[in-house]
Order: sequence, then C-alpha cells, then structure tokens
Amino acid sequence: MRLATLVTFVMLIPVLSGCVARRGAVASAADGGKSAGPPSVQGRIGHVGGAEIEVLPDSLAQEKSVARLAKDTQITTIYGGYVPLSDLVEGQRVRVWLTEPAKDTVDRAPLAVLIVIASEDPAVGWPEGSARNDTKATGLKAEDLYRIAKKAIVARAGNSFFDNYVTPMWARSYPPEDCQTCTEDVRRGYSLIALRFRMPELSFVDAIIDCVVRSNGSVSRLEGVPSCIKDPGECIFPYDEAAARAIAERAGLEPGLEPWKFHFHWHVKFEAYVWQVSNTLEEEKETGSGQLVLINANDGHVVGIYRWSRIT
Repeated sequence: MRLATLVTFVMLIPVLSGCVARRGAVASAADGGKSAGPPSVQGRIGHVGGAEIEVLPDSLAQEKSVARLAKDTQITTIYGGYVPLSDLVEGQRVRVWLTEPAKDTVDRAPLAVLIVIASEDPAVGWPEGSARNDTKATGLKAEDLYRIAKKAIVARAGNSFFDNYVTPMWARSYPPEDCQTCTEDVRRGYSLIALRFRMPELSFVDAIIDCVVRSNGSVSRLEGVPSCIKDPGECIFPYDEAAARAIAERAGLEPGLEPWKFHFHWHVKFEAYVWQVSNTLEEEKETGSGQLVLINANDGHVVGIYRWSRIT
C-alpha cells in the first residue's frame, strides 16, 4: 500500500457529528493549587501547526476543535511536568480547557489555557482509573460492547489479529442528546470502546483502537485497525525506528539541534500506521521550529515532509 505524497502541511479529520456542542471555559485557574472545571474538549490531537492545535473529540456531539496557543498556555502530562509544544504530535490523547474568544475576535479560535496529555506516546491512553467502564447510558453492557467491537475488528483484520494482538481496555456510553442538528448517533446515544493493539514481537507496535457503537449495536466508526484481510501487507511492520531513521535521512531531514524524535501511531486521515520523525532546527526562549517526516510504516513510503513551529 502506498500513500499519495502531501505537498502542504494539512490534516483533514473525519468528523461524525453534525453540530458543535461547546462546553464551558475554564472554571478556575489551573495553577496555584486551584482545580479546573471540566475540559472544553477531550480527544486525540489531529494536527499541530504554528501556534494552534486541532483536536478530534471523543464525543460525537462535538466537531473538531481548533485552539490557539500563547506563551501563557500550560501543557502538562496527567502526572504533571512541563511539556513543550514541540512534543505534541497527532494521535496523543488530550484534554483541553479553552477560554471564549473576545467579542472583537470572534473569527479567531479560542485560546487554550491548559492542555493535559495522557502521555507523550500516542499509543498510551488515559490511566485506568480515569476511564473506567460506564455503559449505563445506552443499556448495552461492557461485555456486549466488547463482543461487537471484536466482530468489527475481526471482519477487517481477521481472528488471528484479534486473538494475538488486541486486548479490551474500557467501554463508556453517552446518553441521547436533544439536538436537532446533531447526527442520529448523538440523538440516540452511543458507546465508545477502547482496545489496545500490541505486538509483543515488535515493541514499537503499541497503539489504541477506538470503536464507536450506536445504541442499536451497529458500529459507526473504527480507528486503529488495519485492513489486513484486503491487504495482508497492512499488518506487517518491517520498518523499526532504525529503518525510519534511515528513510528520514534519505528524505533530507536535517540533523538539527537535538536528537530526533520518533512516534509510531495510527494516522486518522490515511487510515494507516505511520512513523513520524521530527527534528529541531531553531530553539529560543519562547519559540522553536523544525521539520518532520511522515513515513508509511508498512512499505516505507515517505508520505510528506512538513514544518512545525511553536510558541511557549
């Protein structure tokens, strides 16, 4: 399988919802010992570019969110500790607290006050204690949801893929919403099931599978599962970090000021696993920039070469 080369730094995120359900801004300061209110959006990072990030929400009642970053924006892991913007990559699980834009800047994205990531590794989800099974909203039990997710995964990747590499993590249901402009899934209620995809023989293959199930038990979205039945090559990952390094070097990625960073993760748009290799070319007190190379993890094809920048 080969992916078309990109010539611009653009990420298109598939959105299943038909409405925007903006939640409240930060209820209180995130630092100084005070706790923040519920996050404005929780999901996966879809794109990081310049002084903005794009988030693909877990909730189908929300469309993708774009947040502006400023020097006062705090970025931490769930365990605390500063995270530079350059360490944000697509696929990471995030919770973002936003402020409403001022009246004279309504055409601008809201400002992110606080960003909390589950881990710098896109394959790592929220700790078990922060995402327990809660499936009362739709009446489907967790074991039923796991069976539905398994059937969908097996249909795409085969029994051996599921039996050898997939482990259920948690299931959560969302109640119906009275929203005329939302999708039928949101109006009727739905469930989100998270499963771990891990190949013990390949330590770098460790990712999260998302399965969205409608209230009637049908699957509306499945992410993180390669189409191994149609193309067995999608379940073969012959390129490890060393191979990704060699490909990035041939693609012209410069050495940079710091060691390169490597991330293996599912690419939402291309529906494939990729290696993301990035460098740092400029690093100052409040700014930084560099390049990244996106590589198809199945055939080693260079999907694209992009620029990244940050403001801390």
